[in-house]
Amino acid sequence: MANIRIEEKKTNFIPILLGLLLLGLVAWAGFAFLDDEDNDGALLDTEEVEAPLAEMATEITGQPDGTYLDNDVDATLYQPAVTKFITYTTEMEGEMGLDHEFSHNAITYLAEATEAIADAYDVNLTDNTERAKQLADEITVDPYATNHAEKIRMAAINITESLERIDATAFNNMNSAHIETIREEAQAIDGATLTLNQKEDVRGFLKAANKLMMKM
Repeated sequence: MANIRIEEKKTNFIPILLGLLLLGLVAWAGFAFLDDEDNDGALLDTEEVEAPLAEMATEITGQPDGTYLDNDVDATLYQPAVTKFITYTTEMEGEMGLDHEFSHNAITYLAEATEAIADAYDVNLTDNTERAKQLADEITVDPYATNHAEKIRMAAINITESLERIDATAFNNMNSAHIETIREEAQAIDGATLTLNQKEDVRGFLKAANKLMMKM
């Protein structure tokens, strides 16, 4: 009787391994795609949140976030002087009298605040604020002198020049529009007219300076 030889068929695992590998690659690609979508969504959400915040900061301060050239300057070095001027000139109804005490103090406080900011940012003011304080002192010497308005005008212009120098040196001219308004208000003071007859012009200058100081 002839011997019949039966060979056991061996299983080939290579196709199975290749199939599993292919499935793994497909799954990995799918997860990577979903992860990218999540990251894109998170990035979009972050941008959507940051944009309004930046716009809000611009509306509040009048300038984009981070406009100062030297962010290491400690604002507490000059804030007391700035706050003193702002507080003194926030309410200005019925404050001007023949002794010109209010005008003297307001100009002096503004000059001192300007000096404090300049010192913090290491800006040379070439004695403009010192001259302004001297002029402020002079208007209290003789209550009946007729040149008080001219002295106030000169002091206001000197301080404006100092503020402009600070803005150009330390703030990259970000406050130029405000300073131009201050300059116009200073020049609107008529040196040939008695101060008591142009109180609103003096107030206009101080109000403009007050707004700028609030930004600094």
